[in-house]
Amino acid sequence: MIFNKILPVAVLLGATAAQNATLRYMPFGDSITEIICWRAMLWEKLKATEWGTVNWVGSGKTENNCQDSTYDRDNEGHSGFLAIDIANRQQLVGWLNTNPADVITMHLGTNDIVQQNKPVNDIIAAFTTLVGVMRKSNPSMKIVVAQIIPMGFGSYNTQIQSLNAAIIPWAKGLNTTESPIWVVDQYTGKHHPYKAHLKPIIYVPRYLSGFGLYES
Repeated sequence: MIFNKILPVAVLLGATAAQNATLRYMPFGDSITEIICWRAMLWEKLKATEWGTVNWVGSGKTENNCQDSTYDRDNEGHSGFLAIDIANRQQLVGWLNTNPADVITMHLGTNDIVQQNKPVNDIIAAFTTLVGVMRKSNPSMKIVVAQIIPMGFGSYNTQIQSLNAAIIPWAKGLNTTESPIWVVDQYTGKHHPYKAHLKPIIYVPRYLSGFGLYES
């Protein structure tokens, strides 16, 4: 789902969706999730809206001098981790068992490329495993996958662009009405990390309130 569909609530969640549930949101990824201040910025943006009660979940609670002492720090960001390792070691299984979620954002793949020059096909296969884990934990999981940010050093961006290009057909192939996948472009700068995550997080709770969805 690439920000161009109008989708009714009944199609996405079904007639039995809970209307007033507290939404559980897991920011999931590597250091870009763990130590960058977009989480504080997103929390602050949501706080003033009707979605200010979203419950952030995850095992991490690190404060990163983001000049906001009140934001919900719970996250599943792990600096230096590879998507392939998380998938092969089934680490997400335990993280979601401990902290179940309704919405998950994923920014992974940077370390696979920078640390170990993993092939794009292997990273995509890991993403498929991770989506399977998410859906086993919650068959109605709403999933936001980032086309990852560029690197400001080295010659990694060609491979990063190849991964980002592969993410779109991969997501289309796995997208379902019960558990949709959004792709957000963080490589080009079109979406600042917090803005890229903000849009899906705002719209998913609207499903629960009976709204349709338009993403431009």
